[in-house]
Amino acid sequence: MRPILFHLFGRPIPAFGVMVAAGMLAALFWTMLEARRARLDPALVADLFWRVTLAGVLGARLLYCAVHREEWSDGGPLALIAVWRGGLVLYGGLALAIAVGVVFVVRRGLPVLRWFDLSSPGIWLGVAIGRLGCFCVADDWGRPTDVAWAVRFPPLEGSRLDPGLIGVALHPTQLYDSLNGCCAFLVAALVLRRSARPGRAAGLALTSYSCGRFVVECFRGDDVARGIWGPLSTSQWISFVAAGAGVAVATLIRERARGPVSGAAGRSSGRTRSDRAAG
Repeated sequence: MRPILFHLFGRPIPAFGVMVAAGMLAALFWTMLEARRARLDPALVADLFWRVTLAGVLGARLLYCAVHREEWSDGGPLALIAVWRGGLVLYGGLALAIAVGVVFVVRRGLPVLRWFDLSSPGIWLGVAIGRLGCFCVADDWGRPTDVAWAVRFPPLEGSRLDPGLIGVALHPTQLYDSLNGCCAFLVAALVLRRSARPGRAAGLALTSYSCGRFVVECFRGDDVARGIWGPLSTSQWISFVAAGAGVAVATLIRERARGPVSGAAGRSSGRTRSDRAAG
């Protein structure tokens, strides 16, 4: 745990922000590799990536503020975008990022599901790295436990841990979430290379992450922060919807091929539809 990595010109550099930024860069790097493998325009991928990234951060912050209105009601409108203070909900960011991404590719006449597949591995790789930032600042902590891999957080500047839990053995739920992101990344990357069906890689990865997230929530100890609705947390309710959406994308939804393709279908043909028309 290291909430403050170092000080630059007298200002603290928070580990959470650095890890989130590292996750974004890793997502961009991996998506560029996938784009190059599918022979797509890197500039188009970069344009999509930055739009989706900004939408993801904003959506994650807005959902957090919607669940915790007390966090921003006294701070004015600026508090709504104060992501540097922490307080992000992944599902909110994922929803807005997908919405912005769909608008982007549809307006350019590109196949939505194929581009969803292309972006999926990088998204989950970024999530896995970003979750390490939560561990660095002791946010999203777990319940007290006596398991062999339990962690104890010391009192440090920048820690978001409940003071009453300092030194208490807790489930490292931040690492569970990071591992869950890694699993979704592997699912997306492997299926993308082995299946030509548009949407299967993205849908299965979303379902994998949602199921894992539901389980991880059972070990979380910050009930007030994550919001509880009846017997389940906010994220567990959303996990039901997200898992169902993932199954639908992977198995039910179809789309006609149009625009440049990615993945196995693109490699098997070797040429895009526009290439054939030009030839």
